[in-house]
Amino acid sequence: MTKTYQLTGTNITLEDVANIANARPGEVKLEIHPDALAKMNKSRQVVLDIVKKGKPVYGINTGFGALASKQIANEDLEQLQYNLIRSHCTGVGKAFSREVTRAIMLSRANCLIQGFSGVSPEIIQLLLEFINHNLNPVIPEKGSVGASG
Repeated sequence: MTKTYQLTGTNITLEDVANIANARPGEVKLEIHPDALAKMNKSRQVVLDIVKKGKPVYGINTGFGALASKQIANEDLEQLQYNLIRSHCTGVGKAFSREVTRAIMLSRANCLIQGFSGVSPEIIQLLLEFINHNLNPVIPEKGSVGASG
């Protein structure tokens, strides 16, 4: 029987994380709770409004680190995001286990579901679908930098 979890960003326990991480295909289904989805959509709209107005905001339409004061043109924002992903996807060492990988993905999704990051709900839905369908990326134990958001 499939157990469904509607994630709000604050309602899962460590026991839930362990159960989901260790679940076999078809045993769990993860969804975004409608209230959390509304909060995420509202947060996403804030980001879109910032971009539309051209107001410089770190992490949205500026460079990073030493380039924080450099505003990025709207037509270059997609490339900025690709470059950011590429700069973070370096790692070495043994890959995390399936269970640890699932716990990492769940924890990341659960954090972003809180609606404070302005991330597109479709991205989180895709992450949850990876977990739901037992699609687990290879994540090296040692990475280049931490994640924010």
